[in-house]
Amino acid sequence: MALIKLSSIGITNLSGKAGGSVYARNRGGNYIRNFAMPSNPKTVAQMAARSAFGNLSSQWRSLASDLQNAWNEAAPNFPYKNRFGDQKVLSGFGLFQSLNRNLQVVGISMLSSPPEPIGVETLLSVSVAVENTAGVLSAVISATPTSAPPGNTQIAIYATPPVGSGVRYAENKLRFIDSVATASINNYDISEAYENLFGVPAVGANVQFAFDPISSISGERGARLTTVSSVVAGE
Repeated sequence: MALIKLSSIGITNLSGKAGGSVYARNRGGNYIRNFAMPSNPKTVAQMAARSAFGNLSSQWRSLASDLQNAWNEAAPNFPYKNRFGDQKVLSGFGLFQSLNRNLQVVGISMLSSPPEPIGVETLLSVSVAVENTAGVLSAVISATPTSAPPGNTQIAIYATPPVGSGVRYAENKLRFIDSVATASINNYDISEAYENLFGVPAVGANVQFAFDPISSISGERGARLTTVSSVVAGE
């Protein structure tokens, strides 16, 4: 669905799909392209995500009406920003689905009752050293948490398959590979988790990573950090 932002003199911004056109924006400004029907390859990751959302929908329907009302009443406490940067509020079901999906990602049990918003600490900086030593992978995170990371924050770690050095955008290829407590992320080894999903990347390839801080108490998600690593030859 396309988002349309109006001003007193007309349309100031468009985003999304309408009819056969897609409206978007990049560094060059707003642009329009023809819509192409995406393929539906039904990968393992796609099927798992669909199953997770389907399970959450079923769990919502099984909630007692007083709990559903509680989620509806709590929704204004968790505003979010849309693609235009405007503040919006989810429905009660949307909030239930959003917070519990975040918790699912890091392996935390589902919330039946809405939590209080507590905020989420994030990382000040993060990078990943990726080496290929005669076919043996080493991928270790270097990160600086905030000065006093709470014990209730988990970091969901995403990565792309190896891409060419000229590829600048690959966020659509990010896949979840692991999670770790914020306090333990520095020097955390993700070699096995990465190799299990993508194999050993060749020397000279690039790998993009993303890190989402998630509160294990409320399910809130903090600001994502991203980084790109070039695979180097180990000694």
